[in-house]
Amino acid sequence: MANEELDLPRGDDTGLDPEIKDLEVEAAYATLLARAGGPYELKEWFVEAGFILNFPLAQKKQHMVESDKKQMKEKLLALAQRFKESSLITGTYESISDIETNLEKWECCVCLLKYQERWGNRYWRNKWAKQARGTVLFINPEDQSDVRCISYKLERGAEVSTRRHAEEGIGETQDLKEGRISIFDDETIRTCTTLAKGGAISGHLSSKGDGSYFGVTLARGLLGQIWDAVTDGFASDWVKLWKRKGKAYGESIGIDDLVMVPATQGGIMQGDHMLGYMTTALLVGNGLATREQLGLCPDSVAAMDQYGSVIFQRLAALAAQQLPEPSGCKVVSFENICENRRGLFRDHEHTELACRYTRDRCIVLGLSDCESKLYTPHSAFETVGFEEPIYWLITHSDHINKLIDKLDELVWGSITEADFLAMFPPANPEKIGDPTIDYEGFVFMETRPMQSTGTNGVVYMYRKIKGLAYYKSHKLHADNLPYLLRLGERAGHIFPIAQRALELLSPGVFQRKMEQVLERVLTLLDFSDPQNPLLDRIRTGHAAALAKALAAGSKKLPKDPLVGFEQRSVDAQCKMAVNIQYANFPAEVAEIFQAQFPSIDVNGDLISGLKSIVMSVKPWIPKGEVGSFTEEISTDHPLFRPFIMACLGQSVAS
Repeated sequence: MANEELDLPRGDDTGLDPEIKDLEVEAAYATLLARAGGPYELKEWFVEAGFILNFPLAQKKQHMVESDKKQMKEKLLALAQRFKESSLITGTYESISDIETNLEKWECCVCLLKYQERWGNRYWRNKWAKQARGTVLFINPEDQSDVRCISYKLERGAEVSTRRHAEEGIGETQDLKEGRISIFDDETIRTCTTLAKGGAISGHLSSKGDGSYFGVTLARGLLGQIWDAVTDGFASDWVKLWKRKGKAYGESIGIDDLVMVPATQGGIMQGDHMLGYMTTALLVGNGLATREQLGLCPDSVAAMDQYGSVIFQRLAALAAQQLPEPSGCKVVSFENICENRRGLFRDHEHTELACRYTRDRCIVLGLSDCESKLYTPHSAFETVGFEEPIYWLITHSDHINKLIDKLDELVWGSITEADFLAMFPPANPEKIGDPTIDYEGFVFMETRPMQSTGTNGVVYMYRKIKGLAYYKSHKLHADNLPYLLRLGERAGHIFPIAQRALELLSPGVFQRKMEQVLERVLTLLDFSDPQNPLLDRIRTGHAAALAKALAAGSKKLPKDPLVGFEQRSVDAQCKMAVNIQYANFPAEVAEIFQAQFPSIDVNGDLISGLKSIVMSVKPWIPKGEVGSFTEEISTDHPLFRPFIMACLGQSVAS
């Protein structure tokens, strides 16, 4: 269909820099670095523009003692010597002073660039910005114009809407506001227009898992040598295990220079964040161990070492398939999912995820090339045994609308999963085992012929299309509460926020729970009991403080906070007990709240908020008396709204 037939709106380039707009991420970084004059000045520019630029090799020196600073420089010196061996640099690096001469360039020689979740044309019409999805760059300390991509996960794809979304009154997505598709790149504008108006459109539509991104960089040749040096000096034990295993399994099939580097989207290498979640999904999700078996392992490193051999073998096989020459760099992307949104090894429930699953999964998504920036989805290469998402071949927008419709019927129980799969047979039945329906929605890999040679002669463009229930349930708004309660009755096992809303916000439930909380608070504040725990702690705390002051020879001794306590009014007594530090009232009241509202994740901010609720309601003053809380305890009251959001595991949605 020609542009005139589609009546495509013109893309909006307002405010964009024409000199860098169409540059690849490496060239854009080099250009901007030259303009800024230094890496930290460039970091300020990226922050103002709405991007995240991190230098993971640069530690926060203001919090370091001299011995730590010296150790950091020694690591950078070792890095320089490794780079010299690889002929990346030509200078002489024999002592720390050689590093100190250009310390800023050395500690910023590896960076991670990532967009922030904001709205605007700068994120879509700048070519380099679409490529800034946790991309890792190497910047040569001796030649700042020498910038290389050493890990490229995949190009950012817009969350688009279809005719079915519009019919349901869903006019906005995470990336699309007020129908302003002109902020997108030209190809996405075409996609949005076709999906809205209807028409022929080609691609692969995959079921979209709701988990956490996990990528493994496979590097050979010079890029592998860069990673080898960086991981030796700066990686965790878990990442170093991956590197050792990658080398061993690579050598076993004739690839003696393979380097494997695992990472989340927000880091150059996997750190402690979500480590238990990732380890659980990788090992249990691939059927290599049970949760019970992993529970016997002391930590994630031991678990990966004992049970992860098949994963390393498969990735080595992928490297042999995709990197036959001793050079280059690819990233294998996965979606890792844990049963009930929680992994092992001291992990916690990840309430930021909208959907709940009944099993652990590790799903291969696709493969990115770090040089060409081409992404190949799982549907277009041999995935060597990893589980794939279900996918369907698409030729028309009507097919997508029907899938969205039936997915919603499946959510509400009008049809079964067997019915759904019978209506829409997957294109990859041999690679999905026991098929799992993902209720978040779909990933649409739209295909277009390539102008030059490339993977299968086509280019794949990443788009996200969410389900109807997802849009109405992933955040709490006053106008979607009735929908959320109905969804909780029918599909609370899929959407935890809907289940929690049903348990908490059904008529009268919150009020009854709060009444029980306040009754227990009153018992805690019963000062007629001579063994009252708050008063005991105040006495003990004061005695300890007094003894410490006397031992130190202090002339200023702490006053006894309970002097004259019995003569004060009940209101004054309660306020004192709540606020005196020795009493530790906030921690006590947090336990009382958690007994009635077990879904809350108690933290410092929440504890302070719970204390504020008690101080505002003042349950020690009978209702109707002067100073009592005269308003109704309800889910609509602004005093309780932040607490309700905490119970639902959500931030407040405007």
